[in-house]
Amino acid sequence: MSKNLVLNPSVNLGMYKEQKVQLGLNIGPTYTISQTSLQPNINNNGWGALGSIDGTVYLPGKFEVGTYSDYQYNAATASFHQNFSKFLLNLFITKNFLKDNRLSIELWGNDLLNQNSGFSRNAQANLVTQTTYNTLKRYYMLTINYNFTKMGAGTPKQ
Repeated sequence: MSKNLVLNPSVNLGMYKEQKVQLGLNIGPTYTISQTSLQPNINNNGWGALGSIDGTVYLPGKFEVGTYSDYQYNAATASFHQNFSKFLLNLFITKNFLKDNRLSIELWGNDLLNQNSGFSRNAQANLVTQTTYNTLKRYYMLTINYNFTKMGAGTPKQ
């Protein structure tokens, strides 16, 4: 028999003012409790933390700047002897065009601190996994968007 419990209380804060600012913050500790009847002497209980910050600030001249960023921390356990942390910092700047902002150009910088490691680890009772996979590290992306708001098929034929 195995038992695994992850506790993750968090605090969510937000602020919104139309066409001025939109911000969100979520942060909290985690604690994992992992037990098994096969190997009761193995203790993989451990602390950690999760957080995210998302937001957009609207600037003069139809510019916007913002972020969608995440933080993860896992403390060392009996199975994993090193702490693990990563902060994925993603930023963008947008320039809107036309009177109704239907056209926009965005420049994104993703994983600016180059910490997207393509690595995960998990220890539950007597099962310990560590996965390494390929991932995109730091990259930049330029997009041009046009919002088609009228996509009607015309008037129905009788």
